Amino acid sequence: MTDFANLDIPPRKTLLSPWLKDKSITMIAAGRGVGKSHFAWGLVKSISSNDSFGVWKNGEINCPNILILDGEMPGEEIIERQGSHKLPPNVFIRSTVMENDYKTYPGLLLNPDYRNTIQRYCHDSNIKLMVIDNKSSFSPGLTENENGGEWDKVNGWMLDMRNQGINIILITHTGKDASKGSRGASSVEDNVDTVIILKDKKKESKSDYVSFQYEFTKCRARVDYIDTAPRIMTFSPDDRRRYSWNIDQDEEFQINEIQKGLESGLTQKEIATNHKWSESKVSRLVTGNDLKKG
Repeated sequence: MTDFANLDIPPRKTLLSPWLKDKSITMIAAGRGVGKSHFAWGLVKSISSNDSFGVWKNGEINCPNILILDGEMPGEEIIERQGSHKLPPNVFIRSTVMENDYKTYPGLLLNPDYRNTIQRYCHDSNIKLMVIDNKSSFSPGLTENENGGEWDKVNGWMLDMRNQGINIILITHTGKDASKGSRGASSVEDNVDTVIILKDKKKESKSDYVSFQYEFTKCRARVDYIDTAPRIMTFSPDDRRRYSWNIDQDEEFQINEIQKGLESGLTQKEIATNHKWSESKVSRLVTGNDLKKG
């Protein structure tokens, strides 16, 4: 038996600080059209440029090359998305549509020949991070609600890739009730380090573009290092069609936090200081929602 208490194991470095650590598997889940691919591409852009993303800081690792495996979009849409996200040249995209992988490797990730092909490519191209977009596209015919079976082989392959230093972001769908997490068998999340659920917020944000609230439902990194407050991210263009990300905390969350602070006897100034909000914002929410001390 290994005496872990006496092992000198250095902490894993981050690709995006503080939660996306080296040698990890991340799952992003959302309903159709919510923006899970855009979110993944935003992460990729930041990591490939060693830049921050939202409230998260640039990581300690300079990521050499990144691979996006896309199983849905035609070439025209990929080019359009590349333009809006402005991905740098160290991000490579392999499209199953353009490469005709569906015919060459029936079953895609369910096919060991395809898994071996992708693994060789990652090693030959010095890939440090791979995005799989998305689970259902790359495992056609899989019975999603059954634990074990064919996905166990894919899961083992992803663990092997992770152990070899190739990080994975797996994009998948949520079920009809997004609060219950990713669609399919629960075992899919067993070996995943981080699970992020995206909930559509276009209506609340009055946006015609991508707008969602993200929530960490699983994270093996220490949660006290992570800003876990629900936040709304919006990806939209300006008047010159230049796309950018905007981020803000969910107003319902802010109102609840203010009410709890007032009920515990805090002043508006103390609430603002504790949450690093402006006093004017706290005052506006208190007045607009008729919040009072308990």
